[in-house]
Amino acid sequence: MKIIHFGPEDIATSWQRIQALRDLGHQVHTVYYSRIAERVNLTKRIYRSVRRRIGFPAEQCAENRTLAEMAAALQPDVVFVEKGLTLRPATIRQLRYACPNALLICYSLDDMMNPGNQSRYYLKNLPLYDVHFTNKTYNVPELLSLGARRVELTGNAYSPHVHRPFAGSESDKQRFGCEVSFVGGFEYERAQTLNNLAEHGIPVRVWGNNWDKFRNPHQKLCIEGRPAYGDDYARVVCSSKILLGFLRKVNRDVETTRTFEIPAFGAFLLAERTEAQESLFQEGIEAEYFSDEVELIDKIKYYLQNEDKRAAIAAAGRQRCLNSGYSYHDRMEDLLNVIGCTKD
Repeated sequence: MKIIHFGPEDIATSWQRIQALRDLGHQVHTVYYSRIAERVNLTKRIYRSVRRRIGFPAEQCAENRTLAEMAAALQPDVVFVEKGLTLRPATIRQLRYACPNALLICYSLDDMMNPGNQSRYYLKNLPLYDVHFTNKTYNVPELLSLGARRVELTGNAYSPHVHRPFAGSESDKQRFGCEVSFVGGFEYERAQTLNNLAEHGIPVRVWGNNWDKFRNPHQKLCIEGRPAYGDDYARVVCSSKILLGFLRKVNRDVETTRTFEIPAFGAFLLAERTEAQESLFQEGIEAEYFSDEVELIDKIKYYLQNEDKRAAIAAAGRQRCLNSGYSYHDRMEDLLNVIGCTKD
């Protein structure tokens, strides 16, 4: 199958989905709407900020023209759009005209009812796609009510190319490891919980964006001030004894990509308790969960003192990933099976 993938240039989940589609034997051509480490001057930053705030985000890569030209030339079977916040309705209609047999899909793992994840272009384009894919059950009726033709569920996932046991060196353990680690962006509630752990004598290391917003971290709370990507992410996860899993409340999350990535590394996940996560990894067998800070602190102290039980749960969590179809290869294969039934 010939696929055009429209998404960000990154080394994270978008790349992992592209790689999975290629591993499944499909030809995947890419159109980027953003670039890694792009240098942007102050004037352009202000311009982009204003455009984003009014709901019409500015292009970064001439992506509307590039997508239309590539589609006309390649005549793809599928145009796979990740969010598509900068895609104009005229571009989608042009795709329809130039590639009448192509299936147009829109894919997102974010809560697309969160205004911060939308654009006016996105809302206008909702009825123009053949099918939308979301990992959030509550987004299904919401997207349909806004005009989407069809909405299907997919799942978060891990990449077998990236999320696998990593044998770090002693130097890696010193540079990246900790008793307890968290990888993710700043949110006020997360910060207060992590501070409380530090106040109870639990050393915690934090990697992610925007933690400079946290003004008064406890002295035992080690804020790295930078994200951990690629091999550094693997070094953090595989060099730490316990990995915390917090949910993004603004996205109404009941699970996240880290729900799958951390066990896939063969690491020990201690995450916020939800019915969704409990259905994915059995509590006390394949992962651990907490409902409040008291339970969180008790479980951290218990598992730091019980290495054998911690290791057994980590190993079982990885095996669950391998056995239950949680990889992007599985998710993309399922997705393609669905879209194969949506257009004659």
